[in-house]
Amino acid sequence: MRIMTTRERIRAVSVLLMLVVVASALPVCGLLRAQTLPDNATARRSVMEWHGGAVHGGADSEADWSRAEARILHAYDQNVRFHASSIENAVRRSVLRSIVSLIRHESFDPPPPDVIVISVIGKIEQFAQETRAQFSQDAVINLFEVAAAALAESVDSYSQFIPPFESALRRARQFGEAFDFGVRLARQDGELRVRHLAGAGLAARSGVLMDDILLAIGNVTLSDLDIEDAALLLDAVAGRAVSLRIRRGARVFDLPLLPEAANLPASSSRRLADVVYIRLYRFDTDAREMVEREIVFAGGINRAKSGGIVLDLRGNGGGLMQQGALIAGAFLNGGAVVSVESRDPLQSVTYSARPGDLANGLPIVLLTDEFTASAAEIVAAALQDHRRAMVVGRPTRGKGTVQTRFELGGAGAVYLTTGRFARPSGAWLQKTPVVPDLTLGDPGDGEPSISPHSCPDLPDIDDPWLNCAIAVLKAGSISSFLGTSPRRQ
Repeated sequence: MRIMTTRERIRAVSVLLMLVVVASALPVCGLLRAQTLPDNATARRSVMEWHGGAVHGGADSEADWSRAEARILHAYDQNVRFHASSIENAVRRSVLRSIVSLIRHESFDPPPPDVIVISVIGKIEQFAQETRAQFSQDAVINLFEVAAAALAESVDSYSQFIPPFESALRRARQFGEAFDFGVRLARQDGELRVRHLAGAGLAARSGVLMDDILLAIGNVTLSDLDIEDAALLLDAVAGRAVSLRIRRGARVFDLPLLPEAANLPASSSRRLADVVYIRLYRFDTDAREMVEREIVFAGGINRAKSGGIVLDLRGNGGGLMQQGALIAGAFLNGGAVVSVESRDPLQSVTYSARPGDLANGLPIVLLTDEFTASAAEIVAAALQDHRRAMVVGRPTRGKGTVQTRFELGGAGAVYLTTGRFARPSGAWLQKTPVVPDLTLGDPGDGEPSISPHSCPDLPDIDDPWLNCAIAVLKAGSISSFLGTSPRRQ
């Protein structure tokens, strides 16, 4: 009897637990027919997400690409013969050919075909060698996914193939139809540590704390998984009666998760005295409208009664680029927001803000950290360049390339780097983080910088970073704040 790998167990658990949640999000489409948004004029493409990645160069002939495709398919065929029906194999070969074609025609600057061949064939043969003793129908499916993933990853580190169950889950999340456990994880000394905790999420409500080390969920050990797989499994069990094994200091214990639906909202807000505080966790399809609603929920904007806005983008890994541009534009009275350079110059575009400032000119402080990325960086860079907001916190991630999602029908989806973007100043954001106007951290982290614990404690706020943001807002400028800050580093 074949023993399932850890990754296969995660996929099996995730499929079972998320089946009902994501069923309505499954794409009903043929091979490479994308489900496009109503305002997306490119019929082949669906939702656009933003990440970072390297840009490659090179132009090769039709014959070069044909030879590369043939060599990859030959390597694949050699390892699946006798283990798959002719129909199944024909479908999977068609998907692999389609990915090769997408890389050639759609990626921003595709690598040379020979580079792709070496990478893909090496991973196919490695997987086949590791599973040859117990090759099965499951192994055939896994080999196809290995080949598809190797093709996408040959473009750059942020291009990727997504299997069907994960593809449906991502789409469901984008439209607010999937659960979110409510944590951001980081690997430290080989362990998964909670680095961000959403106050409205299941994790926080169940008792998970910042800096907890997550050891296992049910009988699945989390320390053996990469961050993406661990996050996927945690999201999949949200709302189920299971326990999470945690190490907190020297204590190890099992924490029962609340057995409730725990769809983490994309935003939250509250009024802190005369300050409107808005937390954006991600950029979904209606993020711009959410920000406007949060302002209303927090009491609205009144120049005579409001001291300003704190927009918190910590832990926000991005989402839909268009929503990032819309949110940045909402606080600007015109001007460029972000410029996108595509492979096809006719598709390169600059997004500009319409006249009208949602905040009526009130001061804004924007909080960022090293997990602020992609669409969130568009907001931070645009408001900083236009001197519309004071950015406080830590430098952002610096993810400045575009990933476009291409549907592969029932075979999943592939994300390929199809462009890069620049902030209003013209500087590219790829590998160039947004540097705060005031850095919160240790000495040497940036100038000017202070310890977040040096800011005055405010009533009902247990977040030192938020205390600093409000103090800067009240001071009116970074220089004024530093002139009154009690302990400057």
